[in-house]
Amino acid sequence: MAGEGEVELVDVTARQSVRLEEYDCIGFASGIYFGAFHSGVLAFARQYLPQGKPVFFVYTYGGAKG
Repeated sequence: MAGEGEVELVDVTARQSVRLEEYDCIGFASGIYFGAFHSGVLAFARQYLPQGKPVFFVYTYGGAKG
């Protein structure tokens, strides 16, 4: 996705503080672990996501069908 537009990627496991209010739209991406986003991504979003911003979520699932 970063190659298709003006996107800044932030690894929340390496960078613990970001001023998200400076962005027009905020996206979170994670693998799914036991039915949920990575706990570090969720904790980061709870702490730093400003009110009123457009947000989207992207997730992957690597398990087998069935």
